[in-house]
Amino acid sequence: MGIEAADALARAGLDVTLLERKERILPDFAPVASLVAAEGLADAGVRIVTRSRLRSAHRQGDVVVHLEVGRAVLRCDLVVIAAGVAPRTQLLASAGAALAKSGAVVIDERCATSLPEVYACGTCVAVIDHVSELPTWSAQAAIADRTAQVAGACAAGGEAHLLPLVVSAIVRAGEMTIGRTGMTRAQARARAKDRVGITTIESPATDPVIGGDPVALELIHEGDLGLLLGADVAGRTGIPQRLAALAAALRGGLLVDDLAELDLGYAPPFAPVRDPVNVAGTVALATLIERTQALLPEEATRGRALLVDVREGARRDAPPGARHVPLATLREALRSLPASRRLVFIDDTGRLAYLASRIARCRGRKDAAYLNGGLRAWRAAGLPLAGAAP
Repeated sequence: MGIEAADALARAGLDVTLLERKERILPDFAPVASLVAAEGLADAGVRIVTRSRLRSAHRQGDVVVHLEVGRAVLRCDLVVIAAGVAPRTQLLASAGAALAKSGAVVIDERCATSLPEVYACGTCVAVIDHVSELPTWSAQAAIADRTAQVAGACAAGGEAHLLPLVVSAIVRAGEMTIGRTGMTRAQARARAKDRVGITTIESPATDPVIGGDPVALELIHEGDLGLLLGADVAGRTGIPQRLAALAAALRGGLLVDDLAELDLGYAPPFAPVRDPVNVAGTVALATLIERTQALLPEEATRGRALLVDVREGARRDAPPGARHVPLATLREALRSLPASRRLVFIDDTGRLAYLASRIARCRGRKDAAYLNGGLRAWRAAGLPLAGAAP
């Protein structure tokens, strides 16, 4: 993957430019996770150019290469093409083996193909995804290794079984780590359409008394019960342990309220009293039982909603037209906010805005909501910032 290559080359002291043809890097991850990755690479000195497509490359002299990207020409010494991979299954396909839409070979729980006495493993097979229950192709070494063990045992006359897998991914970007497990937003919406809920929070990785770095965590859940479908987690500290917990939660079919009560172990250097996984589950549950409503950035701008910035001190990084009302004065100020407009509370991470929406609902503003993921999510969505009105 291009991010891993850019990270490794930057660590070796090279001047690195990362080209991404889509609007953001890691497009299958949550927008905030992509933003964290971009920040990590930028801090490591990597220049990121999105919406760019490599048109041509050629050598001048012994080492210099010209890259034509749109109208720009970049001069460099080395080009790494990380355009993804595809399963090479022509041999099995010509023999009549069943293939998935991805082109990967379909296998059963014994890693047997549709051909008699033919087994397959590695990065060319489609395994059953535990969440979607569909054949899924993911070119990961861990999956390749697991299928190789099962296929080898069964081909040798033994008995082994491959359980449905929860497909996960983790990547390093400078000092940041970004991981995801289960379904993406697009996959979840294709499955459950308007029954998909998304909860984005930011919470300390360790006890705040020792200066905990923030963890951005997004849950994707379904239905009135809040069945967990997928999750993204990103930050500087403690990402692998949260990703492992979320993958296990998916495998166990947990609901978001189960996440709220998981005992994940507490010690100030490693985790806060309420782990980010617990916090995300608690907030997701609050939206399910309609104690509040979390709106994605694209939803918060619909209709005649009034954005209310509840941070202390007027900020220049608020969305255009936002009203500034610090959380400490909200109870008194609610009377002065127009009753004809829906209130959508905003802050940096969503935490204060969540509390503000709960206060407003308790004071009769039953449609009050908050910006899901705070202004981090707003920036990740590429929306403009100006300043809040007094």
